[in-house]
Amino acid sequence: MVKRWLILGIVGLVTLFPIVVDSQTTAAAIFLAITPGARPNGMAEIFTAIADDATATYYNDGGLGFFHSRELHLMHANWLPGLWPDMYYEFLAYVQSLGIGGVMGMHFIYLTTGETVGTSEEGTPIGKWRTFDAAMKVSYGVRINPRLGVGVGFKFIYSFLAPSDIIFRITGRRGGGTGITWALDGGLLYKIRPNLNLGVALLNIGPGIKYIDIGSSDPIPRMLRLGVSYLWEKRDGDRVSYSIRVAGEIAKLLIGFYQDWQDIRAGKRTLREVLQYHYDDTWKGIGVEVGFAERFYARAGYFSDKAGHREGPTFGGGFKYKSFTLDVGVDNFIYDFKTDNYRISLNYAF
Repeated sequence: MVKRWLILGIVGLVTLFPIVVDSQTTAAAIFLAITPGARPNGMAEIFTAIADDATATYYNDGGLGFFHSRELHLMHANWLPGLWPDMYYEFLAYVQSLGIGGVMGMHFIYLTTGETVGTSEEGTPIGKWRTFDAAMKVSYGVRINPRLGVGVGFKFIYSFLAPSDIIFRITGRRGGGTGITWALDGGLLYKIRPNLNLGVALLNIGPGIKYIDIGSSDPIPRMLRLGVSYLWEKRDGDRVSYSIRVAGEIAKLLIGFYQDWQDIRAGKRTLREVLQYHYDDTWKGIGVEVGFAERFYARAGYFSDKAGHREGPTFGGGFKYKSFTLDVGVDNFIYDFKTDNYRISLNYAF
């Protein structure tokens, strides 16, 4: 019965696809598109077809169906200090196997730009506050058969831009400064072969968010992720001497399609121009992970988002000791401005 409802949920998300893409041209709560985990970061944000640690609750709930234990994941990132020196990003995830009843997971995301000082038109300070975004998600995944895992998740999204009294002093409108909404995720992880995976995920499917009561709402960053992963291992008895994993992935924000169609009909843009734009706007990545004795890991990747002016190599590494894994990922070189951007993750399986 549970498996049937999960399948119906995934089918429902796919059925909503035409509605999902029929949206505005800009997205709010864009922090939902920041990818967590130092390991995926070192491989060019690729994890949808891997999804084998607790960050699966973000990338692909379908991966939860293949968990057999509990995992706790903590990550810290000094997010783009070249833009804002006090900005940082935190991610916490937990996964628990329920035996034959499937797998439960949850995660919490927090992003802040640090302290903000508000000023009047004359330049006089009128208040200080901390702007932040947060999201909490609960996931459930199950293995339909030995090759296929499916999962769904529900998330609550909270965005705080400014206190309501500051908004009133600036705009003269009561209320606002805070946005609240919700979203659904759904994913599939299919093992074409024991060492070849295909992953698909639809993320952030839900209503828009607005910050001023009488204002219009903006869509959240609805996204389609599609990835493939291949793992080769050299074994020495029961142990893996070394391994090589190669993975590729594309991710697309599902916004602006209706406006594109209107522009084509009005002769403002050609079909070729629209297709070229969406190709450039699609996030594309390829990554590799090399493991030694199931203890040391080296990672590298190449990420491309031409429309967002992000393109370049990524790097990372990890060290595993018993049930603990410490990973570091760096993607400084994909940005067209100088910044230090790294993620540090600690994963504990028990």
